[in-house]
Amino acid sequence: MQLLTGRPWWWLAGATGLALGLVAFGVDEIPQPGDRFAEMLFSTTFVWGAAALVCGYLSHDALRAVATATGALALATVSYYLLVLLVSRRWAGGMLEDGSSADLYGIMSIGRATVVWLAVAAVVGPVMGWLGHLVAGGSRRTGALAAGVAFGALAAESAHLLWTYPMWLTVGREYQVQYAIAALGLCLAVLTTVVLLRRRPGGVAWPLFLVCAVVTLVGAVLAWQVLEAWRNVGFEALDAPVPRLLGR
Repeated sequence: MQLLTGRPWWWLAGATGLALGLVAFGVDEIPQPGDRFAEMLFSTTFVWGAAALVCGYLSHDALRAVATATGALALATVSYYLLVLLVSRRWAGGMLEDGSSADLYGIMSIGRATVVWLAVAAVVGPVMGWLGHLVAGGSRRTGALAAGVAFGALAAESAHLLWTYPMWLTVGREYQVQYAIAALGLCLAVLTTVVLLRRRPGGVAWPLFLVCAVVTLVGAVLAWQVLEAWRNVGFEALDAPVPRLLGR
């Protein structure tokens, strides 16, 4: 499954990054309620994280795995914001209280968000790329541990939403849709990591994977709670129009 042997790493990073950016931008234009499910399938934490994981999985050494995954996420972020800036122009047309144009503030908001998410890509990309490489080429135990950690990262947003909106408290269609989307994301995270493990050469320490996945998921959900609290105290850059790298 390691397809980058003898090939430059940037071709996969470029193709993946451009695809993620274009799809994330297209999802923004889908009307409700279809946009919610389209986001889960093409523009969420799971999708961007899984893309970085697969980039690492397909790389034949750790350095290329890190470079490919990081490059893909960085290019996806840049392409998304360039499309917002030049095509949809959602930042344009606003007015300040004194009647003057708010376009400059809109552009500044996009700039801040771009910097923030490039910084996130610089952290998430190497981690997920390295994990993907370990899943593909590590020992039975190493591959299982790496896949368990990757599962926790991919499923964190969905598990957090399931915890926040339990089924017995979902009143109204809005919460029911949110719950269904979260359940779908959790299933996709399970499917992705299991498929990658089953296709790796050599055996898999499945009990170790299960334990690591559960422990990592619990820690990731707690971390997500902290992130939500952080956002709620006014970190404005995360509230700008952004690709759903860490959820919206």
